[in-house]
Amino acid sequence: MSYETEYRTLYQDYIGLVITHTGPNRFLMGISAPNAIEGEISFARGALITFNASSSVSFTANISLSTSPVEYHLWPQMPQNPYVSVIKPIVLGNGTFVLTAPVTDDKVATVVPAGATIWYNGTGSALRLSGAGSVVIYGSLIYPQRLILKGSNAPSSWSTLQAKFDALDEFIQDGQGIFNTSEVQEIQTSIRVPLLLELIGGRIADGTYSGNPSLFTADFNELSKYATPTTTQQILSDYYNSQKVQPAPPYAPLTDVVYNPFFLNAVVPFLVAVFSFLLGRRYGRRNQLD
Repeated sequence: MSYETEYRTLYQDYIGLVITHTGPNRFLMGISAPNAIEGEISFARGALITFNASSSVSFTANISLSTSPVEYHLWPQMPQNPYVSVIKPIVLGNGTFVLTAPVTDDKVATVVPAGATIWYNGTGSALRLSGAGSVVIYGSLIYPQRLILKGSNAPSSWSTLQAKFDALDEFIQDGQGIFNTSEVQEIQTSIRVPLLLELIGGRIADGTYSGNPSLFTADFNELSKYATPTTTQQILSDYYNSQKVQPAPPYAPLTDVVYNPFFLNAVVPFLVAVFSFLLGRRYGRRNQLD
């Protein structure tokens, strides 16, 4: 199952959580699910998908390729050098920045780092760029129920597991004003914790954390917000057990030496030749004495 299919499926499944709440029409994607998806994968940086309504009965998906950074799909008029602005670039901090109205810019480059997300709840484009105005996105740009743009095209950023996280984030964001604090916590506990356990378990199994302990710390801190102490303690135990390195033997086992291809193909024939030569000389000298 692809990222976009998993995203749509999970988002619509979450709608069942608001049947007893007022205002379910806020969840537009669940009530009239888009049946047309378009996307772009940039060889330079990033990828995006858009969700659109279509008159087509069947579901359609069209993905194109590009050699320009993904933000040029939305703002093709930007300068080829996005840092050409006469003012020092604005670099956002990590976290989510919610916009309810578009931002107009004709002078400066805005940089969205990997840990930042711009969440735009308005209509049209989040940024009205002209002149030297530009944006460089390493993080994410979200137009709820319309567009998901990420500055990364790494498989992990567009995996089906990540689609579940992204669908949950949008569901909770759309539910503002519908869910109270305790209900949000309940949703996080029942849905996000299993996703985090799947993520962390996979990274422990494939050794992702071995060279990046700070990544485990970040994932563990996220899990600790919602999981029980018993669950977090088990994850800590699994992690530390995975980091234990078995000491290498002081010498290689004899079988590793004997069955080594170099030993079989080069050393053995050489030794046979040497022994044959020595034996030949020995028996030749004995024949001369006899």
